[in-house]
Amino acid sequence: MTFSSRVDLPWKLSVCASASDVEAHGKQLFDLHNGSLRAYVLHILRDAVATDDIVQETFVRLLRQMKSGVPIANPQAWLFAVGRNLVADHLTDQARYTSIEEPASGAWRREQADPAPSAEQQCLHAERATRVERALKRLSPLETQCLRMRSAGMLYRQIAAALGVTISTVESALARAIRKMMTEAC
Repeated sequence: MTFSSRVDLPWKLSVCASASDVEAHGKQLFDLHNGSLRAYVLHILRDAVATDDIVQETFVRLLRQMKSGVPIANPQAWLFAVGRNLVADHLTDQARYTSIEEPASGAWRREQADPAPSAEQQCLHAERATRVERALKRLSPLETQCLRMRSAGMLYRQIAAALGVTISTVESALARAIRKMMTEAC
């Protein structure tokens, strides 16, 4: 797999051969996009319970769409569009059913929501951290230096000057490092 901002999956989201194929593809998409979709919705709502409901409903709708056989050209964009629409519906419903006295109680509920990650999220984070550490150990010294300097905000030309190499060497080293990181971490 090549590194890009879009994840290219080896299958198309159209008519699947069986229900197990739909579920397997749905699970792959869940694994890829659950965290970012949840962060996006939580950022808007600031309500962990409503966020969980909306993310779950988004993936339920994805499975329905996949089972219907209607193709989805860009699954990530589709998921975020559906999630955004569900957030808008939720906010509309919340505004419709909130009386003049209720805003304080709504704020209290938001403050009471536990901001700490769930046990599942903690486990996933620990697993991801282990994979990243393993990937970092596989990098060459040049790749490691280039990656650290770039993550510190240095420009390619600054890295090249600091290490005494050409800019193309820095580009190649970073490309290899990112490819290795993506392969190991994903």
